[in-house]
Amino acid sequence: MIRTRIRSAAAGGAAAAILLFGLSALPAAQLPATPRDALTLVRQALAALEVSPPDVAVATERVIKALFAQDTRGVDMPRVRDAAQALGAEDGTAAAAYLMQALHPAEAEPSGVDRTLLVPVRPRFTATPAAYGLLAAAALLIGAGSLIARE
Repeated sequence: MIRTRIRSAAAGGAAAAILLFGLSALPAAQLPATPRDALTLVRQALAALEVSPPDVAVATERVIKALFAQDTRGVDMPRVRDAAQALGAEDGTAAAAYLMQALHPAEAEPSGVDRTLLVPVRPRFTATPAAYGLLAAAALLIGAGSLIARE
């Protein structure tokens, strides 16, 4: 009985060591710098509202940064202010509508602008080596947990 517990503890320790070694080999994720132009910030805020469920906190942060941006070319700033007020009232639908209007200044844009580029694309999961590493680590933890629970 004592030997089986020692074996279980050794297996758990080996799994933990493999997990730590595997996670330390993963590259450190570096967050990209926040853009400084209002156009990119408004697009990011709109994208945050288009996901399910809408990420109102990120959208609010991006709209506030867009309001203080120095480069406001291509953005209707009064509509961004309306979007900020709608986000303050927790109305994500109205905020998204205002942000879309802010990206479509009627006469300010040249006629050669591709309107399809203004609609945000829904993000999809992309498999990366880091995602596969986390999946392998999770499988090791499940295996170690089942060994410990079996005893």
